[in-house]
Amino acid sequence: GLSFENRHERLAESLDFILKCWTEDAPFDWNGKHWRAKGVVALPKPAPAPLPMATATDSEAMLARAARNGWTLLTAFLEPVPHIREKAEKYAAAARAAGRASPRRAIVGSRIVYVADTRRQAIEEMRAAVAYEVSVQAQRGFLRMLKQRYGLDVPNDANAIDALAESGFYLLGPPDDVAAEIKRFYDGCGGFGTFLITTGKDWATRAHRDRSMRRFMEEVAPQLRHLDPVDAAAAAP
Repeated sequence: GLSFENRHERLAESLDFILKCWTEDAPFDWNGKHWRAKGVVALPKPAPAPLPMATATDSEAMLARAARNGWTLLTAFLEPVPHIREKAEKYAAAARAAGRASPRRAIVGSRIVYVADTRRQAIEEMRAAVAYEVSVQAQRGFLRMLKQRYGLDVPNDANAIDALAESGFYLLGPPDDVAAEIKRFYDGCGGFGTFLITTGKDWATRAHRDRSMRRFMEEVAPQLRHLDPVDAAAAAP
């Protein structure tokens, strides 16, 4: 079998192989440490070639590689701000050392967002669905992971939404409050180029989800579009 210890080394070689498949027109052989192939031709080629790459990682080696190559750095909606800031600083430093300008524009910050008239309305509309989601994820060790990794206690009951909203992982409420919370998140992380809303969850009703997304774009996003991590970096001591 494959060892756990050299997984990063295998991934690095895999990425080199994939990138060559995307960009090499002539048949080629691959004689790597972990993979071997003869007469490789990958068709059809992606457009553009190579495709933009992105990674979600805590590995310092992968952070450095992503930074050197200008790959997007993804973060999870459950990552605490200090954790994001630390790895974003490492990514940005490695990118600047490689001669890449404005590296924080390639960093993605993520949270769950739900817009309503009031914070209480948002919490109550999400309560039942979040309780169900947490009950399912608890069977996969989700609550144990939150406690062990982030020190966050989330009950496996109808009060789960209250704990998650208080944690800052769920940004809920009226547009101005949500915009202010995202701005605090942005500043705490040191700035990033893209804000990613985690979706695909069966919150409230379809009509309520549509309302939340529409109000986000119409009332929240315009308050944030001026943010530029280049300016944030320039203002930093």
